Order: sequence, then C-alpha cells, then structure tokens
Amino acid sequence: MTATPDLAILPLLALAGAAVWLTLACLTPRLNVLGFGLGLLMLLGRPTARRRAARLPTPAPMNTAEGQR
Repeated sequence: MTATPDLAILPLLALAGAAVWLTLACLTPRLNVLGFGLGLLMLLGRPTARRRAARLPTPAPMNTAEGQR
C-alpha cells in the first residue's frame, strides 16, 4: 500500500506560499530605500562629527614650566 497525500491541504499551502511571496515582494523595495537612507545618513553625519570633535578644547599638558611653579 502506498500512502496518498491529503489533497485538501495543497490549496492551503499554495495560498500560504502566495501570501509569503506577496509580503516579500512588497517589503523588498522598502528595504532598498531604507538602505539608501541609512547610507545617506552616514555620509551626512560623518562631517558633523568631525566638526564637533574639532571644537572641543584641548587639555593643557600637566608637565609644563607653568605647572611646576
């Protein structure tokens, strides 16, 4: 005897596969745009970090002639 598959589940599997495909097809372009947006933020955020670091005051050295008076 050979086991026959339950044919009632096949349409449900096809429907689930179509739903997964539709979801991924709708999300893929959004992920592409999200990637471009993150790259743009990285490019624009980097120069401001350098400007902020340049504005920080530099500490005076501790072993100077003025410090030993």
